Amino acid sequence: LVVSHDRYFLDRTVEKILALEGDGEIKEYPGNYSVYLDYQRQAESDAKAAKSPAKSSNSPKAQPPASTTKKSLSAWEKRDLGTLETKITKLEADKTKLEKLMATASYGDLPPLTQQLKDLEQSIETTTIKWMALAERDS
Repeated sequence: LVVSHDRYFLDRTVEKILALEGDGEIKEYPGNYSVYLDYQRQAESDAKAAKSPAKSSNSPKAQPPASTTKKSLSAWEKRDLGTLETKITKLEADKTKLEKLMATASYGDLPPLTQQLKDLEQSIETTTIKWMALAERDS
């Protein structure tokens, strides 16, 4: 469990967010802090659309253009974006090596190797999601 006001730290370390909602309800969101913010923005825009049904019928005008909602990347995020693609390539190579090792491993060696593979796949997914989010904001 991590509690922090440092958004960059949270983006780099967490894989899910437990948010305390309005009436004391705890809600779980998959992904890092940036993904959580995207969920919040989407919920706000859905709530606004529900309050003004006349405007929501004109779907192109109902939501602001994506370019106005994007924030530019910080220096840390730009540096991180540059390293994430290399990290994903390395993780994919590690996964391939592990799969080859599993193909020749004895039955007794498979459970820890299977766990390593699961952890590696989760790391690839998390890193790819973060890379996609940063790449989208950078464009």
